[in-house]
Amino acid sequence: MSSNKSVELFTRVIKEKHAVLIQSAHKLLSDIAGDDLATKKNSAELVQSGATALRVLLAQNDVPSWLNNLISQTANFVAGQWKAGDFLPNFISSKQDLERHIWQFDQTSENAFDFDAIFEHYKSGSRLPELFDEIIRILEEIEASDEVDSVSMLKALGKLIATIKKCKNGSYFSLNSAWEFLLSFLKNYMWAELSSLPVVGKMLEALEKTIFRNEC
Repeated sequence: MSSNKSVELFTRVIKEKHAVLIQSAHKLLSDIAGDDLATKKNSAELVQSGATALRVLLAQNDVPSWLNNLISQTANFVAGQWKAGDFLPNFISSKQDLERHIWQFDQTSENAFDFDAIFEHYKSGSRLPELFDEIIRILEEIEASDEVDSVSMLKALGKLIATIKKCKNGSYFSLNSAWEFLLSFLKNYMWAELSSLPVVGKMLEALEKTIFRNEC
């Protein structure tokens, strides 16, 4: 997959999570005016988790200040450190910035693709086997596709799948090695060779979305 198409896909994923976060923020603003504290905190937790899920996809220099503010503000409210009267004016300001924000990334740079952050997020939640299982499933679909008729590509795919299967439940070093091998293979070989094939191209998009996905 070309660099520009990769950035376009990444931006779509970011915009989807951004839209979900806006919806959660709207709900929180409505709920905060009610009397049920549990409902208020549940809504705040949704905003906090949505903002965190969005932030982990971004390189540090791409994280807007309002996103960090939303996370800290909702955390303070959920923890009981802020009452609604303290929380509301700060939240409204951040919510306005959230709604005005337009995502733009440098299409000549790979800095927007913080693959390491995705890996660390899944590792910290003990969900790396889940991530690798989904990646293996998609790779096996590509391998079985009638569109892939290159013997060398099929051999390379088989080696990649076998490596991930062997390492996915292994040590931290093994997991890191498998992750680096996967990214190198995808970015330097597989996307360039197979993204033009109609069916496989769609599978590759599913694979990239899986790598970028960060559902808490």
